[in-house]
Amino acid sequence: MDQDDVWAAPKAAVAVDPRDAPWFGLRAMLWGSVFASAVAGLLMMAMNYRAQGRRRLGWAAALSAVLVLAPVLCWAFIYLAMAVWASSYLIQALTMIGWLAAQPLATLTMLGTSHRHAIGERLRNGLLMRPAAHAVLVVVAVWAAPLLLFALLSALAGLAVVG
Repeated sequence: MDQDDVWAAPKAAVAVDPRDAPWFGLRAMLWGSVFASAVAGLLMMAMNYRAQGRRRLGWAAALSAVLVLAPVLCWAFIYLAMAVWASSYLIQALTMIGWLAAQPLATLTMLGTSHRHAIGERLRNGLLMRPAAHAVLVVVAVWAAPLLLFALLSALAGLAVVG
């Protein structure tokens, strides 16, 4: 604060480094992948890249999660469900459990090559990590997108039938 002007706003001594922004931790990304597929894990990785100051890589990861990974996972799920449709309930249940287990494993594989050591180093140095509630928000956003698309397409189909 300036001694001459008591009404002036205080000035920061040091600019805030964007790389000090909090990151998503391993647990948050894995639980996000359990509840919202590897798309949520990749979106959280994209937000970590952004927090590192690597904005282009963050955008590339986010776009690949939405435009590449999400459609591939949808088609793979449909193919898998159709492949076991005529099987017994046990085979169907085991297939779906395997599908659900594959999502966090895929995220763990992606993390092993890019984030695992950096997150461990941040934790050892006592730097900030995002709270688990932020991971819940990413999960909700991942689930909200297809639900909103379904509602929009249903409304459009209803208009085409009625009007």
